[in-house]
Amino acid sequence: MISAAVWSQRPYSSGAALEAAINDVIEALPESGKASKRLRSGALSPESREEQRHAGMDRLDASEASRVARLNAAYSARFGFPFVLCARENDRASVVEQLRERLRNTRAQERARAVEEVKKIARLRLRGLVLPE
Repeated sequence: MISAAVWSQRPYSSGAALEAAINDVIEALPESGKASKRLRSGALSPESREEQRHAGMDRLDASEASRVARLNAAYSARFGFPFVLCARENDRASVVEQLRERLRNTRAQERARAVEEVKKIARLRLRGLVLPE
């Protein structure tokens, strides 16, 4: 959905213009479109799995995994959408801490935060495509 909308507006004069267009499309999505069907179902894209691996989320012990599952369930129940965090900018301890702390937010605060996290993810993925390391 986001890719198609951004693609339809091409060409872009610069990477910054492309990034701004992505952010505009994300901001313009209706709330129901902010979390894709895949995200709401809990399925992760290959990119998301790799980002979570870099954050160490694939190395949780049983106790940590159980805690994360409980916090994720509480988050989804409270806000009606899944927890979103730019895993590339966090390690597993900070992911768990953010999840715990963000449960205290209001729905409006958390919706705004989730949108900003999606923008970070999109920006980093775009830069990875355009400026591979």
